[in-house]
Amino acid sequence: MKKFALRACLLGLMLGTASSAFAYEFSVTQTGMQNGATLYVFNDGKMSMTNEYGHVVSMPVGTLMQSKDGRQIAMDSNETARLVAYLHLDHKR
Repeated sequence: MKKFALRACLLGLMLGTASSAFAYEFSVTQTGMQNGATLYVFNDGKMSMTNEYGHVVSMPVGTLMQSKDGRQIAMDSNETARLVAYLHLDHKR
């Protein structure tokens, strides 16, 4: 019985540590584009975007886009899976 309790405690500690290791707090800046799309820039500088309907889209790296205020922005990464996770977490809050 003592071994079972010890194993249960160790398993609980391992699961608690694993879940906190995968917890990630997103810090995102959103920029509106002229075509109605939205560019998301994560805190580490990586980018992703949604189209005018709010669907996550893939953009080739190096694509030049123009923001609503006229700035030219070059796509430097394509973090579609990360944006899906961010939008999913945002809707759950």
